[in-house]
Amino acid sequence: MTTGLVPRGSQLVLSRRTNADLSAGAYCFVIANGDDDMDICGANGEAIGVLTNDVVDATGLAGAEAFLSVVVQGCALVKFGGAVTAGKPVKSDGSGNAVLADTDKDKVLGYAWETAATSDIGLVLLNRSTLSV
Repeated sequence: MTTGLVPRGSQLVLSRRTNADLSAGAYCFVIANGDDDMDICGANGEAIGVLTNDVVDATGLAGAEAFLSVVVQGCALVKFGGAVTAGKPVKSDGSGNAVLADTDKDKVLGYAWETAATSDIGLVLLNRSTLSV
């Protein structure tokens, strides 16, 4: 299910440079990568935020970079890589999607605002921490 909820006035969105192909990364967690660059977050990674749906393949820009919008604070629309119940903590899977964080030392990136299934796009309240169980 794609959410009917829309974040408004509850986000801090920054532009970040990239020269990577992030065209398939809409609503995915991203990491900082090198000199002001970013890439899709890996499994249990330290995400800096979530890409909006304004994505691009910047690999063919002949030395130029693209600047993409990244939600770094507040509620963000995120693609889910597995079933998560509302209120539960989420982390990144290997594709930058939100999955349940339930193991000791998991890097929590936020909390599901609604119940979601694989491939759903739903709201996550961004709030980084490390899970202790």
